[in-house]
Amino acid sequence: MKIIYLKPRSTWRAELRSDTLWGLLCWGVRYVWGENRLLNMLAQFESSSPPFLISSAFPTLQKNGEQVLFLPKPIFRPFQLPDEDWTPDLMKAYKKFKKLTYVPLKIFQKMISGELSEEKYFLEYKSEWQSYGDIFPKRRTYVHNTVDRLGGETGIYNISFWSSAHHTGLYFFLKILDQEYESILCSLWPFFEHVGLGGDASIGRGFFKITEDEIDDFMVPENAKHFVTLSLYSPTQDEIQVFSRHEDRTWYQLELRKGRIGGKLYVTNNFLKQPLIMFKEGSSFPILNKSTFGRLQLVKNMEKDPRKVYQYGYAFAVPVI
Repeated sequence: MKIIYLKPRSTWRAELRSDTLWGLLCWGVRYVWGENRLLNMLAQFESSSPPFLISSAFPTLQKNGEQVLFLPKPIFRPFQLPDEDWTPDLMKAYKKFKKLTYVPLKIFQKMISGELSEEKYFLEYKSEWQSYGDIFPKRRTYVHNTVDRLGGETGIYNISFWSSAHHTGLYFFLKILDQEYESILCSLWPFFEHVGLGGDASIGRGFFKITEDEIDDFMVPENAKHFVTLSLYSPTQDEIQVFSRHEDRTWYQLELRKGRIGGKLYVTNNFLKQPLIMFKEGSSFPILNKSTFGRLQLVKNMEKDPRKVYQYGYAFAVPVI
């Protein structure tokens, strides 16, 4: 399994979730390797034989000379404390804990192996998780104005972008299932260093120093009965049927994904994609006897144009106890 590090050299416009990263990789393959290679790759994804799986991008932190990786806090069955244990200070702390998005890799591994419960993490690691608030990238919104050079009228609009402290960055996991794509994908990092990731590259946003490394797969617990997804996840119909029969073992958060068609080579006035509800990173599900989970979703089929627009919905599944 590969780990791809993104060290920011600027602010960036796009929130680099798995579907966005996959779309960027598709355009990279199109620009660098040609449209036929992209179409062949899409055909593999459509046939439920993805050549690679990708996670969302998560924050990393340099602390005391060590690089600390953060992952989504797994979503498991909520714990319950006896009523007499809920002091005002504990309730205040729990409100903050519920908003906690990420945990360090070492804590994530303990949680998925059953060594550390969410309740124990909340009660016994307070000083650790309460210190995370200011270390992650922040989204900032600014007001801009436009001026019509002919009529002189002005307009106001908001623009948002992400920024990170100098000692933090991002990373994502890449699991290559078809070895032909190892050289194809790894050749894209210099390309993206040059053109940027996401929008507003022409005004200096979205530029990263990109490096890759090999990392061991997550240790699979014995008798794993669930999996946690590290990507946005759109299940197939048969997967939905299984999850609906095991509601007591299915814990998740939903997210509405919507947006515009990207890519400079695909110019159209009909640029909005069909909204799609997906499972959020960290959601947990009963494990199935399958090698991959999820699918591509068709979110736009352009009229008078043979091209189709897809949303990436494969789970980056990590087995848990």
